[in-house]
Amino acid sequence: MSETYTAVYAREGDQWVAEITGQPGVGGRGASLGEVREQIRQALSTTLSVPADGLHIVDTILPPTQFRAMQTEVHATRTDADKAKMMGNMTDQKTATEWANELGLADREPGAIKWLKEFGDVELGIDQLCHTITLAEEIARWGEVDLGDDAATASGPIQAQ
Repeated sequence: MSETYTAVYAREGDQWVAEITGQPGVGGRGASLGEVREQIRQALSTTLSVPADGLHIVDTILPPTQFRAMQTEVHATRTDADKAKMMGNMTDQKTATEWANELGLADREPGAIKWLKEFGDVELGIDQLCHTITLAEEIARWGEVDLGDDAATASGPIQAQ
């Protein structure tokens, strides 16, 4: 069978529920995502009279109901000007210090933020920032460089290309 089906999963209290889009009555409910995933595959297999391992099912997990409600509210109140400003904030170049200050508000690796500040006025686009901060955080996790240690930056910041 070459048709693709979509299984949509969501939490309802302490249960997972699922249904196959476009297949009324094909659903499942269980205590774990794995359990309901198996149920939904078996239910579709039975409905279509085909082996479960021959089905091509794409899983879609919906965010919690409270999150979706907030998301809907935010989207409803966001103006075109707000959207333009948000897109600008995501695509504008900023100095490494500006990025570091902005990221410092999040739960990021403090040593990576300190290291980013060492770049000072070097401008970075979002792609460069993502690569740089991810690399710095991974190096800190590996433990090969203590980004909180002044010795790690003794040679000075890396020059932007």
